[in-house]
Amino acid sequence: MPEQKYPVKVGSAVLPEFRRHQFKDEVHEFLVASGDSGITSVAVQSGGICANMPILGAVDLTCGTSEKGRTILMWDPTPEEQQRGSYKKLLHEYTVYRVKGHPPVKPWYTSPAVRMGGMYLTEILEAGVSDLFLQQLIAEYKESLFLRSGLLGTLDLEDEGYTGSFDWPSGRIKVTVSVEYTPYTNPLRHLEDFCRECERHDRELRQYAAEKLENGREVAGKMKLTEIVMYYDGDYDTYFTYDKYTINISGGTKGADYIWMGAG
Repeated sequence: MPEQKYPVKVGSAVLPEFRRHQFKDEVHEFLVASGDSGITSVAVQSGGICANMPILGAVDLTCGTSEKGRTILMWDPTPEEQQRGSYKKLLHEYTVYRVKGHPPVKPWYTSPAVRMGGMYLTEILEAGVSDLFLQQLIAEYKESLFLRSGLLGTLDLEDEGYTGSFDWPSGRIKVTVSVEYTPYTNPLRHLEDFCRECERHDRELRQYAAEKLENGREVAGKMKLTEIVMYYDGDYDTYFTYDKYTINISGGTKGADYIWMGAG
């Protein structure tokens, strides 16, 4: 595979008319730090596709400002680029690029770490640029993909939270630290405490099931724990299997307070 030569125009290298309500007319020069999920595409009303690449932050060289927050570079590949699939190879993960593009008309934030609105990419000028600010963002993001625990080992970041496993009295289970609120060390601490007292919690959860379910004693004696999800304030969800059923017992630092059983 020949090495990519720069600069390289992206798509038509012109902001399409149907994008003018999203992005400003002026072209800025940016440094951007690419993320880890690669280039994806979605269908658009024009009949073509829109390509997207996640970025972890940017430096606007035109305005002299920097931005720490995840957003996307987006562009509309030409029919030829779509047919050849060449647009999928333009950008690589964890790389600092110097690019040209259009800033959003009205960016907005879904959280302090995520900005919507994106940037419209028109040209890639250079790859592998040295920039301390953006390289630090890449390093911080890579570190954020894992949560380390002395008791539970390394938990990997997945869609539902940081996940790992633990040897519960009834067998190996999945454990999840919710990422609903930060810092994530708070639910991790609650999860570690819960697992350290696993024998007591196992007894109490089974006792709760025995009291609340029909044929509760039989169910409580045979149900098998499969997962614990721990939240910021010590609230939790536990999931058990029993025959063809799933049982969810929820609670908090004062114990279990809700149970549900249904076909699994």
